[in-house]
Amino acid sequence: MSWQHTPWIYAMLAASLISIGLAYYAWKRRSVIDTESFAVLMLAVAVWSLGDVLRLISIDMSAKLFWTKFRYLGIVVAPISWLVFLLRYTGRHQWLTPRNIALLSIEPILMTLFVWTNEWHHLIWLHEGTLVPVGSLLVWKAPHGVVFWIHAAYSYGLFCLTVLLLWNTLRHSPYLYRGQAGIMLAGILISLVGNLLSTFDLIQFPLDLTPLTFTIIGLLVIWDIIRFRLFNIVPVARWAVVESMGGSAIVLDTQNRIIDLNPAAQEIIGRPASEILGKPIAHILTSEPGLIEQYQNVNEIQTEIMLGHGKKQRAYDMRISPLQDQRGQIMGRLVILYDITERKRSEDNLIAQKRLFENLVALGRAAAKPTSLEGTLQSILNMAVTLTGADDGSIFLLDESGNVTHSILARRELPQVEHHDTVNYVMKEGLAGWVVRHRRPALIPDTTRDDRWTDLPNVSYTVRSVLSIPIVSGSAVLSVLNLHHPEPNYFTSEHAFLLQSSTDQIMLAMRNAQMYDEQRLLAHRQTTLYNVLRAVGEHLDPETTAHLAVKAVAQMTGWPSVVILLPDEKEAYLTLQARAGDLSLYKEEIVPLSQGIIGRAYRTAETQYVPDVRTGMDFVGDADVYRCELAVPLKRGERVLGILDISTDQLFAFTQEDILMARSLADAIALAMDNARLYTEIRQYAADLGTLYNIARSISRSLILEDVLQETLQSAIQSLNFDAGLISLADPTSGQLHLLAAHNLPTTMSEQLDQEGVDNTLCAYVQDQKQVLMIGDLEQVKSLEGVDPQAIQSLRDWGLGTITCIPLLHQERSLGTLSLFAHQSRTLSTEDETLHTTIGRQIATAITNARLFQAITDERSRLQALIESSRDGILLIGMNKRTLVANAQALGMLHLPENPEAWIDRPIQHILTALRDHAPRAMEIISSEVHRIKAQETSAHEDECDIPPHTIHFITLPVRADQTLLGRLLVLRDVTEERIVERMREDLIHAMVHDLRNPLTAIYGAMSFLHDTVYDSLSDTQRQLWEIARDNTDGMLKQVKAILEINRLESRQMPLEPSIFPLGELVTNVTSSQLPLAVEKNITLESNVPPHLPPAWGDIELLERVLKNLIGNALKFTPTDGAVRITIRDETTERSKFLISVSDTGSGIPPDIQDRLFQKFVAGQQPGRGSGLGLAFCRMVLESHGEQIWVESTSEKGTTFTFTLPLPPR
Repeated sequence: MSWQHTPWIYAMLAASLISIGLAYYAWKRRSVIDTESFAVLMLAVAVWSLGDVLRLISIDMSAKLFWTKFRYLGIVVAPISWLVFLLRYTGRHQWLTPRNIALLSIEPILMTLFVWTNEWHHLIWLHEGTLVPVGSLLVWKAPHGVVFWIHAAYSYGLFCLTVLLLWNTLRHSPYLYRGQAGIMLAGILISLVGNLLSTFDLIQFPLDLTPLTFTIIGLLVIWDIIRFRLFNIVPVARWAVVESMGGSAIVLDTQNRIIDLNPAAQEIIGRPASEILGKPIAHILTSEPGLIEQYQNVNEIQTEIMLGHGKKQRAYDMRISPLQDQRGQIMGRLVILYDITERKRSEDNLIAQKRLFENLVALGRAAAKPTSLEGTLQSILNMAVTLTGADDGSIFLLDESGNVTHSILARRELPQVEHHDTVNYVMKEGLAGWVVRHRRPALIPDTTRDDRWTDLPNVSYTVRSVLSIPIVSGSAVLSVLNLHHPEPNYFTSEHAFLLQSSTDQIMLAMRNAQMYDEQRLLAHRQTTLYNVLRAVGEHLDPETTAHLAVKAVAQMTGWPSVVILLPDEKEAYLTLQARAGDLSLYKEEIVPLSQGIIGRAYRTAETQYVPDVRTGMDFVGDADVYRCELAVPLKRGERVLGILDISTDQLFAFTQEDILMARSLADAIALAMDNARLYTEIRQYAADLGTLYNIARSISRSLILEDVLQETLQSAIQSLNFDAGLISLADPTSGQLHLLAAHNLPTTMSEQLDQEGVDNTLCAYVQDQKQVLMIGDLEQVKSLEGVDPQAIQSLRDWGLGTITCIPLLHQERSLGTLSLFAHQSRTLSTEDETLHTTIGRQIATAITNARLFQAITDERSRLQALIESSRDGILLIGMNKRTLVANAQALGMLHLPENPEAWIDRPIQHILTALRDHAPRAMEIISSEVHRIKAQETSAHEDECDIPPHTIHFITLPVRADQTLLGRLLVLRDVTEERIVERMREDLIHAMVHDLRNPLTAIYGAMSFLHDTVYDSLSDTQRQLWEIARDNTDGMLKQVKAILEINRLESRQMPLEPSIFPLGELVTNVTSSQLPLAVEKNITLESNVPPHLPPAWGDIELLERVLKNLIGNALKFTPTDGAVRITIRDETTERSKFLISVSDTGSGIPPDIQDRLFQKFVAGQQPGRGSGLGLAFCRMVLESHGEQIWVESTSEKGTTFTFTLPLPPR
C-alpha cells in the first residue's frame, strides 16, 4: 500500500491522542458526575481524527473511501454524546430518559447504515468520488447526497441546543462556574465554525477542520480542568450542596461582597437574590453594624449571634470558613447560619425545671438503691416524706387483682394478725381504698372535714393533713402512697405535682424491685428444689424418698412441721409416712379422707391454705400447737399420690411465694416418689416375671400330670423363697381333694396328711372360697372364719410361721390348691397376692393341659383301634389338603400300596396321582371332595364307582369342631355283593312283573265282564268277596304298572312330554280330587298358591301323579282333625325354580328309614303303609326333569316334603 505525507497529519494525531487522554481522565472521575458521555465524546473525536488522517495519507481510491466511511463512526456519535454530557452537566437529568436516548440514537444508527451501503443508493455521496490534487497531495472529493444534508441539519440542531444550554448556564451561574461554562461555550463555537468551513468548502484545505477544532476544545478543557477544576465542581454539585443545605449559606468574596446564597439565607435577609448578589454585606445588613465590624476580617470561627429585635429576634449558630483555590490563596468566605431559637427556649425551660428534676433524681436514686422489694418500698416512703416534709406515711403494693401483697404502715410495730386486719380495713374503708377505686390522687387539707379519712382505733399519733397518690402501671393501680402531717392545710398542689411527676420513676423502681425479688425468690426456689431433688434422687425406695424429702424441705425452708401422708390401699385414710421439724411430732398419724384440711386437699386435688386454723371448721389436730396450715397435693397428672402438709405455730405464716414454693416442692417430691414407686414396681415386676418364667419352664418340661405337679411344686418353693409345699387336686367327679404332690413337709405334718387327707385343712377352705389366703405370721392369727381353729394350731405346732394357699383356677373353676409354707414369718403384700394368683392360674393351665394330653392320648388310642377294626374304609382329608387319617381297609379298596402310617400327613394329591391310572372315577370323587374343602361346603354327599373287581360306595361328611370346619371324612364301603343281589332282585322282579301282568289283566278283564252278568245274582257275601277280589286284582295291576314305570324311568326308556302349564291350576285340580278323602277324615286341606304365579315347565301327567302321591300319603298318615298344606314358593337364589312343599300334621317318619325313604320297596311300620314305590316313583320323575325332592323336616308333629319344578325355558 502507498502513502503520501504531509505535516498536517501530526496535528490530527495530536488531536486523537488528546481526545483519548481526556476520555480516560473523564472515565476515572465518573463517580463525581456522570462523565461517561464526555468520555464517549472524546473517543468519537479520536476515531474521527484518526479516520481523517488515514484517509489523507492513503493514495488509492478504495483506501480513501474506506477510511472516509470509518471516520463516520465518530462523526455520528459526537453530537449526541456532547448533548448528553451537557444535559447532565447542567442538571437536566429528567430529560435523559431511556426513551429519549433511544430516539436520539435512531439517526446515528440509520446514518451509519446509509454510509456503509452508499454504493447501493448514493444517498450520502452521489458517486464514488474523485482524487483531486491539492498542492502535493491527492485529496478525495465527492458531492453529497440528500441524506448527508439531513444528517448535517440534525447535527447542527443538536449543537445549537448545546449552545443554548451553555449560554443559560453562563448567565445564571456564580463566577466560579461561569468560567467552566464560558470555556466550553467557546470550544463548541470554534468547532461549529471549523465544521461549517469544511462542510461547505469555504476554504481550500486538504483536511476536515472539525477534528482540528476539537483539538482546540481539548486544550481548552485541559485549561478548564486546571483553572476551574472541571469534573470536581459543577453547577449541579453547587445546587445539591448550597440550595438544599439545612442552614442559611452566604458566600463572600475577598471584598465581603455576596457572590452566592441559598433560599434560607434570602429568607433571613428578607430580600431576593437579584437584589443581593454582588453587593457588600455591610450594605445589606444595615441593622447590624457592630456584628459586621466584629467579624468582617475573621476567616474561621463558630459562635452564637442574635439577629433581629423584639419579638422577631432569633438566635443563630454562625460558622465562618475560608474558600481557597488550589494554590491555597483565600478566594472568599462561606458563612453558615443555623437557627437555634427553639433550642434556646428549651434550655430556658430546662433550667426552670432544674430543681424539680433534681428532686426527682434524688427520689429515683433513693428508690433504686435498695435491692429488695421491702427495702425499695421503705426507701420510696422515706424519700417522699423527706421531700414533702411529711411527718409519716404508709405505702401499699397491690397485685393484678387489687389485693395487697406488701405494705408498710405508719404504725411500724404491730402483731401480724393486727397488721393484716389493719391493711384490710384501710383498703376497704380508708382513704387508700378510695384512691384505688377512683384511680386518682386525694389531697385532704383537714381530715376532720373530709369523710374519706377514717381514724384507726388505738392510734397514738395525730393526722390532720393527708396526701394520697396512686402509682399506676398500665390500666391497673400498682401501689398507693399516703403521706401524713399533724397540721391541717400542710400539703399543697406543689407537693401533689412533685409526687405525681415522680410516679413513673417510682413505678419503674417498684417493677425493678419486683423483678429482682422474683428472680431472687426464683433462685431460692430453684436452689431449694435442686437440693431436695438431689437428696431424694439418690434413692429409689418410696419410703426412703419420703423421709429424705421432708428432711430436706425442713432444712432448706425452716418450716417447723413438714410431713407427707399417703393413702391406704382402700383410700379411706391418709397415713403419716414421713415427718421433719420440731412441731411434726404432734401431727396425727392417721387422718380420715373425709375430715380435715388434709383430707379436703386430697379429695379436691387442690392446695388448701388456712391462715388461722381456728377459723377452719374441718381442722384436725391440736389448735394450740398449730395455728396455720398449708396442705398441698402430691400430684402426677390427674393422680393424687398423697399430701405434703406444712404447719406452723404462727398465724398468716405463709406468703404467696411460700405457697408457690410448696407447690413446686410437692411436684418435685411427687415426681421422685412416683419414680421410686415405678422403679420398685418394675423391679418387682421383673422379679415376678422371673418367677413366672422359672415356673413356666418347669411345667413345660413334661405333659405327664405327676411330673408336672412335682416340677411345679419344687419350682414354686424355690422361686418364691418358701421352705415346703404341697399340691392337692380335686376329683373331677366327686370334687374331693387329694394330695398329689408334696415337698419337704415336716414329718408329723406329712404323716397326718397321709392318714387324714386334706379335707379339713386350709386347702379345702381355699378350694371353696377360690381366693388366695396369705398369713404372714401364724402367731398373730388365732382363728379364721370358716376354718377349724385346730387346723391353724396344727400349722403352728409343725413349726410354720407363714403360709400362702393358692387356688388353681381355670376358667373360674378351682382344680385344686397350691400351699407353700415357711418357718419364719414375713410381710406379704397385695402384689404378692396378685403374683400368687397368676402362678395359680398358670399351674391350673398346665394341669388342664396335662389332663387334656392324657385324654387325647387315650382317645387317640381308642379311635385308632376303632378305625383299624372297622370293615369300612376311612379317609380323613384336612383343610390343608393333607391326609389326616387312613386305615388299611381304605387303602385296600383303593388299591394303594404301603401301610396307613406312610400316607398320614401326605398331600392328597399323592393319592389322586396313584388313582389316576387304575381308578379314574375314584380319583374324580376324591378330587370333588378337595374342591368342597376349598369351598368350605358343609353338606353330605354319596357316590359310587367301580374299582375292579369291586364296587365301592362313597359317603362324604364334613368334620367340625364346634363351628370350625376341620376337613372332610370319606367312608368307603364295599357294596359289590349288595349290587349283585340288587341286580338279581331287579331281574327277578322284572321277570315276575312281566309274567304276572298278562294273567292279572285277563283276570281283571274277566271279572269286569262278569260284573254286568252275574253280579246282580250274587248274594251279599258273594258280592263282598267279588269286590275284594276285583280290588286286589286292580291293586296288583297298579303295582305291576308302577314297577314297570319305575324300571322304564330308571333305564330312561320312558319318554317325557314337557309343556308349559299353570302350576296353580294343577294344584287346584289335585286338591279337588283328594278332597273326599280329606272330608272323610275331617282333615283340613289347604293350598297356599300366590296370585299371578308364572307357569311351570314339565310333563304335566307325571307331575300330577307326583303331587297326588305326596298329598295322598299326607292324608293317609295324618290323623283325624289334622291338616295338610300345599305351599308354592319362588324364593330360590336365582328365582328360576318353584319350591312346592306338602306338609302334614301326622306322626312323622321313623328315623331308621329316613335315609332310605326314596328307595324302592322302602316303607315304614305305620298302619296303612304302601308298597314303598310311591316316593321312589316321585324321585325318579323329578330326577328325569333334572329336579330333586327331599324331606325338609320330620318330627312327631308332622312331615314336610319339598320338590322343585323349573320355569319355562327362555
